[in-house]
Amino acid sequence: MPAFFEQKDDLWEILWFDRIYEKHKKMWCSHNQHLNFYSFWGDYDDFFENIFKYFVKKIIHLVEGYSKSINQKTELNNRLNEFLVSITNPLRCYTTNYDRLIPTVYKGEMFEGFSKIDETFKFDLKRVIEDNTSNIYYNLHGSVHYDLEWPNTIKYSPYNFIYEFSSRTSYQRDQDKKKLIDSNIITGFNKPARILTNPYSQFYLRFYQDCLTVNKIFIVGYSFSDNHINSAIKTALSSNKNLKIVCVDYMVYDEDINMEAENDWITLNGINRNFLDDTFEINIHNVINDKEDYAKISIYRKGFQRFLESYQWTKI
Repeated sequence: MPAFFEQKDDLWEILWFDRIYEKHKKMWCSHNQHLNFYSFWGDYDDFFENIFKYFVKKIIHLVEGYSKSINQKTELNNRLNEFLVSITNPLRCYTTNYDRLIPTVYKGEMFEGFSKIDETFKFDLKRVIEDNTSNIYYNLHGSVHYDLEWPNTIKYSPYNFIYEFSSRTSYQRDQDKKKLIDSNIITGFNKPARILTNPYSQFYLRFYQDCLTVNKIFIVGYSFSDNHINSAIKTALSSNKNLKIVCVDYMVYDEDINMEAENDWITLNGINRNFLDDTFEINIHNVINDKEDYAKISIYRKGFQRFLESYQWTKI
């Protein structure tokens, strides 16, 4: 959490009410440089929306930072491209991250859910629904490159980082009458309801369909903590008898005295708990239907970078 704050007292500036506001007539006035707005005391939605957007901008700033450094890792990028090319086409990539790292590194063509119309990339619903043959890359939880075309259409700016997604108050509300805060990334508040809006619901629909038809799924750096994603994987495991799942994550601990001597690959069946992160082990069982599923899942535990550098995908 501290990485989000430029100054150590930023958190207090947000959450310590007496430092933020003073009564101004019948309204409350913010004196925080990040929260420059007037709000009625009873308008909790307005207060929370500004707090939420503050943190969203912090996240976008972090994503922009590492996105701009991608091209500095030439050798690693080459290994990533080789791995992607090795996968039988079409290449269907889905991410819960907010970047476009894969399309940047991959040297082939990828459809990202948007088609260029009048110099603007706009969401192409028809192609997302019908296209089964293109290499694709869909951001299931939004992207720092998404922008709002009022009133309710997402457009795409692949080379811009969008900090001001919306300057207007959202009119959409969830089933509990809570306002759906406009943002180009989905995190935290209202997450389940916002996933059901376009384009995210259509991306998820295609993810679900692809899970049911593919023979192999590579899962990289995912903690199995999203119920909707787990549901698709769980259904695929039960209905797709030929499905194999390869999980790649970093699970090397200080007590691993000799990393070279320890197992690179592990399985869920009879696993030594020292080799598997406790939270990961608990979460991954959310997709297990029966004991037969254990044999369908392999786990590479030494991280995606080592996975690429040692060409582990050729050893599966």
